[in-house]
Amino acid sequence: MNRESLHQTAQNEFVTVQDLKGLKEFERNFLGKKSAIATRSKNLKNAAPEEKKVLGKYISDFRKDWEEKIQQQQKKFEADALAAKLEQEWLDTTKAASFKKGSIHPLSRVQRRTEEIFTSMGFMIADGPHIESEWHNFDALNIPDHHPARDMQDTFWIKKDTEDSNKNFVLRTQTSNVQIRTMLKHGAPVRVVSPGRVFRNEDIDATHDAVFYQVEGLLVDEGI
Repeated sequence: MNRESLHQTAQNEFVTVQDLKGLKEFERNFLGKKSAIATRSKNLKNAAPEEKKVLGKYISDFRKDWEEKIQQQQKKFEADALAAKLEQEWLDTTKAASFKKGSIHPLSRVQRRTEEIFTSMGFMIADGPHIESEWHNFDALNIPDHHPARDMQDTFWIKKDTEDSNKNFVLRTQTSNVQIRTMLKHGAPVRVVSPGRVFRNEDIDATHDAVFYQVEGLLVDEGI
């Protein structure tokens, strides 16, 4: 088989290779120990000097060319095989798994039930900021300056370095701040309840915590 025929035969065989097994067989047939190119390599020593150089280059180029093509095709087949395997073994764990539903926290249950009761009587539900101005938290509620609730021992002060109570801030000590904000926004008549978290500078024990919940109501109207 001449050089052109060998290359053409390899090309024709290569396009029919469909998988890694076929690629290995192709490599064995055209580059293996019993292949035509291996036979030419063995006979190279018997070639005439002027032919040896041309034949040696042909053998080298043939091997280099087809080794590169085989390597590229092998990577493609391996990638395809991996993709097919992943597609076959793919599992949607979020769909297959059985999740136990969580439950509503007891405090949330109490708050929701309380809101249902008051809204059935015509009250609206309101909330306010947890970080509140001194004015909304104390002054507007007629809590005097000397009241112990304003002491550092009872209140978490965020800022207290001016005489302007609108510029001093605390973690709200009760939800009464919402009463003030609601009346300023809506005026009277008003029916509102304000459940939510409040904060006191307490020593934590079995019956006290620095964070707890209140439900506070306000009703302003005539003929109540």
